Amino acid sequence: GKDESTVLARYDVLIHMDKAEEAYAVLAEFNEEYSSPQILSMMGDARLTAYKDTLALECYNEALSIEPDYAPAVLGKAEAYRLRRDYGSYFGILQEFASSNVTPGLMKSRYLDQLTRTMDARFAQTYQPQLDSLFDICLDVHPADSSVLVVAGTYFFRSERKDRAKEIFKRN
Repeated sequence: GKDESTVLARYDVLIHMDKAEEAYAVLAEFNEEYSSPQILSMMGDARLTAYKDTLALECYNEALSIEPDYAPAVLGKAEAYRLRRDYGSYFGILQEFASSNVTPGLMKSRYLDQLTRTMDARFAQTYQPQLDSLFDICLDVHPADSSVLVVAGTYFFRSERKDRAKEIFKRN
């Protein structure tokens, strides 16, 4: 039968067999009959991996038209903008992500932790105000979430603002 879990299993098998285009076709075929934010996000991820960012954005936007706060689609869309070096759009999407009351703090902290661990010093310095804003928004939305407090405190400590880090760690 056709259901989301069967399609996901077929997709995983084909990916592990190095049949990426065939795997994508399985998702696309399912999506023609039954639109799903998860399937659309996976289609976007597959297109983004193939450096087809315009097609990826179409998939993410369709997923978000079904479920506006679907975090994998939001983050996929942000990554598409980051790869295009469209940092205005990238940080705009991330601000929406950070301000969501639907997305758990743990998911936000994991993304922000990964972002800050992998960025280079030049990026961090250039976009420090935008990064600060992301952490401030998360702290406002999740003032008592320990995962958010730890990642924010660590970010401010790494960026040489030890007093701010200390204040956040005390809150934790």
